[in-house]
Amino acid sequence: AFLFGGFDSDLFSGQNVFTTTALTPTPAGLATLAACPSVNQTAVNVLKNFGPYAFSFGNPAPRGATTPISGANFLSGCPGVQYGGVTRVVSTPAHGFDFIVKHDLTLGNNTFFARYLFNRANFFTNSDNGAAGWVFNQPNINQSLLTSWTRNIGAHMVNEARIGFTRLNVQFGGGLNPLEPVPGQLENAFSNISFQTSAGLGIGPATNLPQARLVNTWQAQDNWNYVLGKHQLKAGVNWTYQRSPNTFLPNINGQFRFFSLAQFLSGCSGLSTPALKTQCGNTFGPGVTGGADDANRVQIAQGQPVLDFREYDTFLYAGDDWKISQNLTLNLGVTWTYYGQPENLFNSISAKREANPATAFWLTSLPPSVTTDPKIPAIKNSFGPSVGFAYSPQWGGFLTGHGKTVIRGGYRFLYDPAFYNIFLNVSTSSPLTFLQTLTGANAVANPLLANPTGPNVRNQLSPFLQHNTFDPRTQNETLVSPNFGPDKVQSWSLGFERELTKNSVLEMRYTGNHAYNLFQTVDGNPYVGTAAAPGQLQAGFLPAGTTSCATTTQQGPGKGTDVGRLACGPGLVRSRNNSGFSDYHALQTEFRSSNLFKQLTLRAGYTYSKTLDNVSEIFATGTAGNSLFAAQNPFQTGGAERSNSGLSIPNVFTVVAIEQVPFFKSQKGALGHLLGGWTISSDYVWASGQPYTPVQAFQEALRGSAFGNVYDSAWVNAFVGPDSARPFIGNLSAPAAAVGVYAHDACNSAFNGCTPATSAALLALPTNQLVSLNALNHTDPVTGGLAQSVVTVTNSQVRYIINSHDAQTIFGTPFGNAARNLSRDAVSNLVNASIYKTLSLGERVKFTMNLTANNAFNHFNFATVNPTIEQAGLNQQQFFGLNFADPSNTAAAGRVIWIGGKITF
Repeated sequence: AFLFGGFDSDLFSGQNVFTTTALTPTPAGLATLAACPSVNQTAVNVLKNFGPYAFSFGNPAPRGATTPISGANFLSGCPGVQYGGVTRVVSTPAHGFDFIVKHDLTLGNNTFFARYLFNRANFFTNSDNGAAGWVFNQPNINQSLLTSWTRNIGAHMVNEARIGFTRLNVQFGGGLNPLEPVPGQLENAFSNISFQTSAGLGIGPATNLPQARLVNTWQAQDNWNYVLGKHQLKAGVNWTYQRSPNTFLPNINGQFRFFSLAQFLSGCSGLSTPALKTQCGNTFGPGVTGGADDANRVQIAQGQPVLDFREYDTFLYAGDDWKISQNLTLNLGVTWTYYGQPENLFNSISAKREANPATAFWLTSLPPSVTTDPKIPAIKNSFGPSVGFAYSPQWGGFLTGHGKTVIRGGYRFLYDPAFYNIFLNVSTSSPLTFLQTLTGANAVANPLLANPTGPNVRNQLSPFLQHNTFDPRTQNETLVSPNFGPDKVQSWSLGFERELTKNSVLEMRYTGNHAYNLFQTVDGNPYVGTAAAPGQLQAGFLPAGTTSCATTTQQGPGKGTDVGRLACGPGLVRSRNNSGFSDYHALQTEFRSSNLFKQLTLRAGYTYSKTLDNVSEIFATGTAGNSLFAAQNPFQTGGAERSNSGLSIPNVFTVVAIEQVPFFKSQKGALGHLLGGWTISSDYVWASGQPYTPVQAFQEALRGSAFGNVYDSAWVNAFVGPDSARPFIGNLSAPAAAVGVYAHDACNSAFNGCTPATSAALLALPTNQLVSLNALNHTDPVTGGLAQSVVTVTNSQVRYIINSHDAQTIFGTPFGNAARNLSRDAVSNLVNASIYKTLSLGERVKFTMNLTANNAFNHFNFATVNPTIEQAGLNQQQFFGLNFADPSNTAAAGRVIWIGGKITF
C-alpha cells in the first residue's frame, strides 16, 4: 500500500486599474446638477447614491474631465456641468488551495486505487462595470473522488472498473459592492440602468448577474482489454449522471434603458401631461418615445431563477489494435454516444405550470403546444467509426533511417454535446419566462425609482406581469430546432516522425477536419413582407411562390407580430440550429529534443492552416473573432456566409527552450552553491492576427434601406443590436481603416452627424460621389469637437463603403459584398522567460527561487480591435472610444515580472 498526501497554496495580490471613457458627471458636475432647477433630481440622486462616486473603494477619479458645449449626451438645459470618464484602482487578489490524497493497494491479481482532489480558487474584484464601482467575486470549489479496481484475469485479459464523483461549485457575485450580492440573494440585487448612446456610463450590475452553477457528476466506467495473438481487443462502457442546478435569470430585477445621459438627467418629468413630456423628449433626437427623462424601454422578467438540470449520458466503445506485421499496426474502432436531452427540463416546468390555471403565465385558452416549451427527442444514432495505422518502413536507407521513421495516419468520426449556455438562453425567453417589455406610454408611466433594487422594481412593475392575458408568441422567443442534437466532426491526419539523433525527432503531418451540425443562431421566422410593408418578397430576393403570413393567429395584447413573416403564429424567434459547418486544413511541423548536450530541452513548431466556416460561434464577440453572429440575409445562412473563420490563425510559430546550466551541478562548497543549480527557460509565440468583420453599429441599412425591410429590423433590434448588414468593398488593398460613404448617405452614417455647413456641401455633390468617412469623423484632439471636412475619394482609395440607402441603389442590392472576416487585427509577438535557482540544503531539502517575466521584451500585443465601421477616423478617444481597425487603440498588456520561492522536502 502507498499513501500520498500533498497540499499547495497560491496567494496572489495584485491590483487592477479600471478605466472607462464612457461619460458620467464628475463630483463637481454632480454639485452643479444638484443646484440646477431644470434637472430631474431623482436621476441626480440615483447618480449620487449608486453612481461611480458613491462607492469609495479604489478611489474613483475623473478621467479626461471636461465641460462640453454640445452633444447628444450633454445637458444643454444646465450649462457648465463637468463630465468625464472614471478611473478606479482596485486590489484584485486571487487565492488558490490544492489538496490531494491518493491510496494504492495490491492484493494478488487485484489492484485498488482511490484518489481525492480538492481545489479552491477565489478571484476577487472582477470587473462587471469596474470603473463605475460594479465588481464581483468569483469563488470556485472543485472536488473529485475516484476509485478503481483493476483485475488481471489470466495472462491475456485485464479488466478495470471505475466509480467517480465530481462537484464543481462556481459563483459570480458578492464582494465590495453590497448591491451586487451573492447568487443566493439574486432577487435583492440592484436594477440595471443603460443608455442607448454608448457614451453614457451605465449604472448597476449586468442584467445576467449575479449567477451561479453547481455541477454534480456521478460516473461509472468499465474497460476490458484482451490480447489474442496479434490482436489487442478493447471494449468499454461509461455511464454518467450529471445534476447541474443553475442560478440564472436575467432582468429579474428589471432594466431601465434611456436614450442618452442627457435624457436621463433632463427635467421633463415635471411637465403635467404625457404629451408635453413626449414633446420635450423628442428634442433629444430619434428613438425617444417617452418623456426626456423617462426610460424609452423598461423590462422585467418573471420565471424560474434556479434550474435543476439533469443529464444522463452513455458511451460505448470497441476497438482492435491489430499488429499485422512487425512494422505495421492497424487500429480499428467504433463508438456509440448518447447525450440525453437536458433541454426537456423546460417542457417539464412549463407543462406543469400551464396545466394549472392558478399558476399559468399565458392565456389558458391557447393549446399546450403554444404555452409550453416543446419536448425535444434525444439523438440515439450517434455511431462513430475510427481507423488508423502506424508503419515503420525498414527500407529507404538514409531517408528513413532503417526503422527510425514512423508513418502515421487516421480517420475518426466524433460527436460533441451542446453547451449549457444554449439551454440557459432558452430558459430566459417565452414560453418558460415572462419577459415584459414596456415602451411608449407604459414606460413613461413607470419612472425610475429613487432606490431601484429588485424588490422595489418588481413591486412597481407587478401590474404589468398579468397572468392569463398574453400569448407567449407575442414576446421574443429563443428556441432550439425540433431535431436539435450534438454536432459532428470528421477528422483525419497523415504524417511522419523521423528520429534525427537519440535525443531529437522531426515530425511533419497534414491534418484536417470537416465539422457539421455545428450550433448556429438564426432568424427562426424571417420577415418576408407585405404589400404595405415591403420585404424580400417585393424586392425580388425570394423564389417565386413564396408567401407570407397575411392574418395573425396570435391572441391577446400585442398580437400581430407574425404578420408578414414566413409562418403565422410565431413572432420574433431566435432559433439555435445544427446548421453550422467548418473546414480546417493544416500543415504542422515540429522539432523535439530532450537533454541535448545533457543540458538543453528544445521544442519548436510551425503550423500553416486555413479554416473556413459559415459562423464561428452562436454569440457575437463584438470584436475580433465572431464579430457578428447573425447572417446578413436571414434566408441565406449557409453557403452564402462561408468565409474565413474567426478562429483562423494561418501562421503560428512557437519555440520552447529549457537550459539547465551544467556548471557546478553538485553544488559543492560555497562557490558551488552560488554558481550551481541555475535553470533558464523561455517560450516564444508569433501568430497571425485574428480575423474580424466590419460591423455597422448604427443600423443605416435598417433605417434607410432602398429595398424595404429586407433585414427583418424587429429581429435585428431584438437579438442582434448592431446592424446585421455588411459593407460593400472598395479596394481590399487600401488601408484597413479607410472607409467611404456616398455623399447623400453621409449625414445618416457619420458617427457624429453633420454640421449644417457639412450637410450643405454633401448635398451639393452627386448622389454617387464617394466621400471619406474618416474625414467626416475627424475631431479636434484638444476640445473633442467636430473638425469635419468633405473629402471626395474613389473606390480604390477606401477598403469598405458604408451600406446605406444610396449605396444599395448604386450596387443594386441591399446586401453588402464584403464577406465575413476579411480583415485581421495585429499579430501576436510574445516572449516569456524564467530564471530558476535551486539551492540544495542537504540530501532531501531544496529551496528554489524564480524570476519570471511575462512579455519579457515588452512587445505590444494588443487585445483585439474595434470593428465598428462608423468609428473610422475618430481620433479623439476621450469622448468616443476607439478608432475602427486600429488595434493600437485597444489594451496591450506590458511586461509583468513575478518573483517566488518554493521549499521541497
